[in-house]
Formats: sequence, C-alpha cells, structure tokens
Amino acid sequence: MAQRGYLVFYTTARAEDPPRVLAGLLKLIRPESFSALRSLGEDKEWEYFQTRCRARRDSIVVTDEDVVPWEWEVVVSDEDPAPSEQVGLGCPVDDLPSFYRDGVSLRMELFSALGDSLQDAIERRIPVAIRGDFSPCELYVRIGFHDIYEAVEYPEGYLFARAFLSVALGGYGTPADWDEMRQQVFMVPELREMKKELEAVTGPLEQCIYWV
Repeated sequence: MAQRGYLVFYTTARAEDPPRVLAGLLKLIRPESFSALRSLGEDKEWEYFQTRCRARRDSIVVTDEDVVPWEWEVVVSDEDPAPSEQVGLGCPVDDLPSFYRDGVSLRMELFSALGDSLQDAIERRIPVAIRGDFSPCELYVRIGFHDIYEAVEYPEGYLFARAFLSVALGGYGTPADWDEMRQQVFMVPELREMKKELEAVTGPLEQCIYWV
C-alpha cells in the first residue's frame, strides 16, 4: 500500500499578525504557483478521527497460545470532518495572505524549487538503506488552528499537536529503517538551515515526521 510521509515544522502559538507571517513565509519559499483550500469552519480533524475510530478489546481466545487483544473498528460517517472551499484561483501568489480568516484554517500547497532542492539534499545525505523510497519534495503551509496526527504506526491515532502554523515537506514512499530515518532526517544540514530561516519569521518551531 502506498503511503505518504510528512516532515513537519510547527508551532502551537497563535501569531499576532497571521497575514504578515504568511507573507514572510512566501518570501522565503518563493513559490511559482499554488493551490489553496480554506476550511468553512473550525478544523476538528482529530476530534472527527476519534469519533469514527472506536477501540474494542477482543478477548476471544483463538487457541491456548493465540489471543487477539485489540481490534480497531472504523465507523464510517457521511459527515465531512473539514469541509473546505478552494480559494485564490487565478490570483498571484502575493495575494495568498488576504485569504486568511480567523477561526478557520488555510492550507496551501506551494510549488517551489525549494522542494526540489530539499529532496536532492535528503537523497544525497541519507542512504537508500535507511530512507527506502521516501523522497519528499512537496511543500505545504497551513495556518489557522489544525490538528497534526498520524494513524499508521498507531492505528488508534497519535496526536502530535493542535498547531496554529505548520510547514511540511511531503511525498510518497516508506523508509526502509523507520527509526534511523527519524534520527537522521532532521540532521540534514539543508533542513536544519530551512528550519532556522523559518524560525526567523515564525519564532521557535517544533518538528515531527509521520506517515499516513
């Protein structure tokens, strides 16, 4: 099964002037174009995930030795966890900050040469024996409170943070060595430098890596 991985720099602190911060990030990332979605209400993806995934302990003994201790039952709902609208069609990149609204989240995929250069750095610095076929190059920025969580290694879900701002590098692929990938990827000099430059705009950032 194909999986997508994300390296994420984020902060849970609300920016005093979100459009100004977003403008600063755009100046740093220098996207040539973009795709943007704005939620129609408060982003509650983690809450939605919890309501549709219910843990049930299964105590049925299959044999004397084999016990199935956990089974995750997914309850499907017709409710969209985060209905959104596409914004900024046909607009220049510099107009993106004007689409920010308090109380909702604005998610942008930014098409920039920076993504390609970071992908090249990861491929040069981390051997295939560790990174497998995971080689991310897609850049995303999200502003407005939103949840960062994963449900691959933790079927019950693992919430990293309720972030206000996040910058992510994503792509398809699965590491050959999950633990070593986590250890090494944030040590890549180009990613460390990127984080430093981002923090000059956003203030201190935390980081995580996960797959979905």
